[in-house]
Amino acid sequence: MRNSQILGAALAASLCGCGGALGTPPLSGAPSAAARTALPPASNQKIYVASYDNSTVTTYTTGGTATTPTITAGLDEPIGVAVDANGKIYVANYGSNDITTYLPDGTQTTPTISSGVSGPYGIAVDKNGKVYVANYAGGTVTTYAPDGSQSTPTITGFAHPTSVAVDSRGKIYVTQDPNGSSGGNVTTYKTDGTPTRPTITTDVNLPASVAVGRDGKIYVTMDGGSTGYMRTYRSNGKEMKPTIPAYGGFFGYIALARSGKIYITDSGGYVTTYRRNGQQVDPTIAGLDYPEGIAVH
Repeated sequence: MRNSQILGAALAASLCGCGGALGTPPLSGAPSAAARTALPPASNQKIYVASYDNSTVTTYTTGGTATTPTITAGLDEPIGVAVDANGKIYVANYGSNDITTYLPDGTQTTPTISSGVSGPYGIAVDKNGKVYVANYAGGTVTTYAPDGSQSTPTITGFAHPTSVAVDSRGKIYVTQDPNGSSGGNVTTYKTDGTPTRPTITTDVNLPASVAVGRDGKIYVTMDGGSTGYMRTYRSNGKEMKPTIPAYGGFFGYIALARSGKIYITDSGGYVTTYRRNGQQVDPTIAGLDYPEGIAVH
């Protein structure tokens, strides 16, 4: 998710020992890039949250209760997290320029991906196990086979790509933050990396992440302005309701659950939850140390 403004804030927080939750959690009051085969029942799904400042991936039930695993091995300033169809966990480590992988119980496994990785932010895994990485520093989206070997396409020419998502048909969605101060867009690509429609620029200001629902709706978090927002678009790129303001600071990444709930990380140290109509619901997970990527499986 992160643009340079947010990354700078995180680095400052880590240097001064700051971070964590700010203020009082919102009243309990809705989408992601999860895999699609052999999925657990919606009630048994877990939420995986990558915390940048303390290099940890923590796990919660969809009710917000802490559960296993807690992952620290091999992590170095993690930003993106994704889970494949079999529950294998992929983490994009900004600090070490690699992707580390874990079994469902949190044990580190293979592959570790470093070829072509340059300042990774976002990560997604499609229904066939193909891995997509948004390289913020490198200005590319690189792809990998399930065994970690580099694959096609490699999409270039980005100005700071912050996240990547893949829909059920293999269409690729990328957010980019061009200069760290304003603007940005969501661009889309065919499975071979060829640009396609839509390109979304309406009300896009420092986009942090993108997620696509099964119905084709596109959800984008924005870091621009005095606070963050999540905006919603139709499959053709036309903006629609709801628009959801961030609570604790700036929104980060989005995870879409099969229950219809949307889970969003917040730089104030929260994960907040919404229905697709924008209504805030349980759970609110508080006290996180600069949460970034989020996945539901």
